[in-house]
Amino acid sequence: MKFVYYEKKWLEAVRRQEELLRADSFGADDALRLGLEMVRLARDVYCEPVAVRILLGGHVAFSYLMDGTDSNNEWWMDKKLNTARLSGMSSLRTLMEV
Repeated sequence: MKFVYYEKKWLEAVRRQEELLRADSFGADDALRLGLEMVRLARDVYCEPVAVRILLGGHVAFSYLMDGTDSNNEWWMDKKLNTARLSGMSSLRTLMEV
């Protein structure tokens, strides 16, 4: 039984994004630039606190917890990471497909 509502076109969009948003290479400098841009957007555009963690080869390459986040955010990131590792796809796509 599904408890989450979504439209089929949203699942297709997530699948397309997973295909398109893959990089041929991704290193520590890329993780830093991406992480800083995510924090900038959260702060300056969305005006919401976020927790960001980018892993590279199994280790944390970038991590930042904005004021307004707490240990629940870290727990949530762990949960999403474990879901992605088990399913081989994003946690959002897993939610829609399972």
